[in-house]
Amino acid sequence: MTLYRQLGTTVFVIFTLVFCIAFYTVFLATKEQYLSAHSEHFSQLTEKLSRQISPLALASDWDRATTLLVEQQEQFSRVSVKNDQGEMVLSLAGAPSELIVPTWFSHYVAIAPLQITQSLPTQAQATYQVIFQANIQSQLAALWQQAKQLFGWLLLIYIVAVVLALVLIKRLLMPLMKVSDQAQAMRGANANKQLDLPQTQELQEVVKTLNEMHSTINQQFKQQAEVAETIRDKIYRDEVTGLGNRAYFMGQAKTWIAESGSGGVALISLDILEDVYLEQGEAARDHLAKASASTIQAAVMHNDQVVLARLSINEFAVILPGLEADQLLHVAEVIQDALSDLVVSPLEEASSISYIGLVLRQQEESITELLCRADNALQISRTQRLNPIHLIKCSERFNLGRAGWKHLVQDAIHQDLFAFKAQPVVMRETEQMLHGELFSYIDKDGQHFFASQFMAAIEHFKLGCLFDQYVLKKVPQQLALEAFPCVAVNLTMTSCLDEDFHLWLARFLRQHPELKTKLVVELPETACFAHQQEIMPLLDIIKQAGLSFGIDQFGRHFQSLTYLEQLCPAYVKVDYSYTNQVEEVTGDSEFLDAVCQAALKLGIVTVATRVESQAQLERLSRLHIDAYQGFISPPQKISRQEK
Repeated sequence: MTLYRQLGTTVFVIFTLVFCIAFYTVFLATKEQYLSAHSEHFSQLTEKLSRQISPLALASDWDRATTLLVEQQEQFSRVSVKNDQGEMVLSLAGAPSELIVPTWFSHYVAIAPLQITQSLPTQAQATYQVIFQANIQSQLAALWQQAKQLFGWLLLIYIVAVVLALVLIKRLLMPLMKVSDQAQAMRGANANKQLDLPQTQELQEVVKTLNEMHSTINQQFKQQAEVAETIRDKIYRDEVTGLGNRAYFMGQAKTWIAESGSGGVALISLDILEDVYLEQGEAARDHLAKASASTIQAAVMHNDQVVLARLSINEFAVILPGLEADQLLHVAEVIQDALSDLVVSPLEEASSISYIGLVLRQQEESITELLCRADNALQISRTQRLNPIHLIKCSERFNLGRAGWKHLVQDAIHQDLFAFKAQPVVMRETEQMLHGELFSYIDKDGQHFFASQFMAAIEHFKLGCLFDQYVLKKVPQQLALEAFPCVAVNLTMTSCLDEDFHLWLARFLRQHPELKTKLVVELPETACFAHQQEIMPLLDIIKQAGLSFGIDQFGRHFQSLTYLEQLCPAYVKVDYSYTNQVEEVTGDSEFLDAVCQAALKLGIVTVATRVESQAQLERLSRLHIDAYQGFISPPQKISRQEK
């Protein structure tokens, strides 16, 4: 409950209590005053009537006495006249009150009966006793009317006072509410913005303290990010070229195989580096190696999924996901031409300064086997003077071809052939489910085609927007997700950068406000640091709809981690290439620990992926890992339900 509501509730309770006490006190005073005045008036009336009846009693004219009493009938409940022997000579009942009094009011407002006896002289020196009994019903009716008037006036004063008090409280709390709004914005897209100083003197010190704490946290995060980057460079980066080293390449290769494994591997050997070292020294060799790395990087980095590393002094390796044989050869030719322009070889014109060996992945090959085949292809390329590129032909794992995968995906969308599973993401300490990550696969003619097989075609043919729209529509319409607090949907790179998709998503989320608590959006890390400006409209749409978002493949690229401070995601999923090393005996977890601590500084949940055993989870628990997912908690099939 907000402070405004707490104060408003307090004011309401206090004013209600004051209203009740005031009404009770004033009504009691009014009642006593009315009964006192009525008693005096009734006594005067009885004396007056006694004087008027006295001569009629002397003449025993009881008919005229009755007529006289009827004129004041509403003042009495009964009038009785008795002689000195106690015999009733006249009895007259009072007139009933025309005003209706609630039974509960009569029950709680007790009025003592009022009775006055007057004596009338006669000729025989005897007396008549006249007994006047006051009309209690008329007294209650009068009090009921006064109570209603009193309640109405007090209620009007009560309403005006409460409304005025709430308005004044809200006005007084405006500086605090403004500080609260700015603090919320500080946690989001405006994470670097300081809070504005309010006019209220008491809040100024609070805001100054918050700004100082925020600056301290940001500084600590930057320092931790620098530590993580330093450790990463030390463990995974080649000092000369700035590319990943062999350890980095092997980790990324295992991730590639675990996720899809489609595509190929290229080994590039620059034999001329050895000649340059012998003739010109180490500095010249390093300069050429750095230039060669930049050249290769420029030739292949049009694909965000490409992994480039330097394995040894003379060799570079490239993972080319999702490419087929002709595409691998084309990329190799582009690299070869670019490298040829770097150096004019002192050898004869036909010789090459670099050689490239290519291999397509077969069924279930490990990265070690692929590197062996690529090395064989590299050795063959050295024997081909006119064509220093060689591709080892092998049976491909995915034999549909690019066009085949494209048509399969399009048919699956139009014919609704996709099925879904969700894998729980579990908080490590509490074992509570954070969300379920939604996985899709194609179920056609009893054969299953998984996302790792067709995602390359989706990105290549720019089908990401169509695919993501299809999946998102299924979440509120057909998927039974009661077993999960919410589900995470991974957006493709195409959707992250497409403005039309952004507009569609905004309309879709407005049409389905219930997704605020049922949907989480995951973005690839490449989109977050390489296209930060392009995805800001997308993040604004997600936040305005009340959704949270996470970052997948966190730590995969050699980029500064400070982009987290600008984006402030709800969670990050640490790249499998790092969490996998914790399982290995020789694995180095120092960088993973530093990365997780950097995220911890900003209050971001860190998720370890592909956790397959309790032993691995126990090792990860020693680090700053908040949650995990993997085969230790296998995916659950999501059934469909028409809505």
